[in-house]
Amino acid sequence: MTPLLLLPGMDGTGELFRPLLPRLPPWIEPRVVAYPPRVLLDEAGLRDHVRAAAPREGPWFLLGESFSGPVAVDFAATRPPGLRGLLLSATFASCPVSPALRSLRALAAPALFRVPLTAMFVRGFLAGSDCPPEVMDLVLDLAPRLDPAVMAHRLRQVLDRDVTGLLPGIGVPVLYLQASRDLLVDARCRDDLAAGIPGMRTEVLDAPHLLLQVRPREAAAAIADFMAEGA
Repeated sequence: MTPLLLLPGMDGTGELFRPLLPRLPPWIEPRVVAYPPRVLLDEAGLRDHVRAAAPREGPWFLLGESFSGPVAVDFAATRPPGLRGLLLSATFASCPVSPALRSLRALAAPALFRVPLTAMFVRGFLAGSDCPPEVMDLVLDLAPRLDPAVMAHRLRQVLDRDVTGLLPGIGVPVLYLQASRDLLVDARCRDDLAAGIPGMRTEVLDAPHLLLQVRPREAAAAIADFMAEGA
């Protein structure tokens, strides 16, 4: 079996990978990483956490979803032993928000995440109008269990982080899974990554931001094809 280390979105739990995991073929061994739920990890802390979870020998692959895209880039640029490929899903190398909106950083406070998440918001910004009921239930069940201080810290990291300078240091093939209906991470983010990673492949899926959750079968097929080429 070939290990696939999966780094989660901003929730940090890895629970949102549930729709994807059963769709992966049996020769892929998914290893879901969860970040500490009550710890404010900085860039070095996130890197060390991933390193501790990474296989010690290859071949193996690394996937970073949304928030964890820069984390995955950061770790892949260290050229860990045995890493054969990097997969990036609905993510970015630098702040996906336009410069005009970055002044809203002050709103990235714990109080923002104490506001109950609604189905309308999930459909409007995360999972689309065709969000499967099981995905909606998963997101709405998870949200109240997330620590507001940790979520605010991660949002500030999204706004501040820039790993563009690390992109040339990635020494393995890269696949970018792009959601065509993503309202949070637009095509510019993919273009920025492609500019720094010559030969980066892109698979565009008809999906909202939660690509791996709303289109798990198609995402699993793209992941398996990419891994089969490099395993």
